[in-house]
Amino acid sequence: MNALDKSGVAEIRELLLRLKGEGKTILIVSRNPEDIRMLCDTVHEMDGGKLC
Repeated sequence: MNALDKSGVAEIRELLLRLKGEGKTILIVSRNPEDIRMLCDTVHEMDGGKLC
């Protein structure tokens, strides 16, 4: 979501939250803790290309 303006970010977050509510599985790669807290139920971290 780095290249989006504020309204674009809000629109994408709304879409992802709707899909999450429908039980969809979504893979998100992010370094933004706010996105992770808001959008994710399960978080896996990687270090050097390996899951931690």
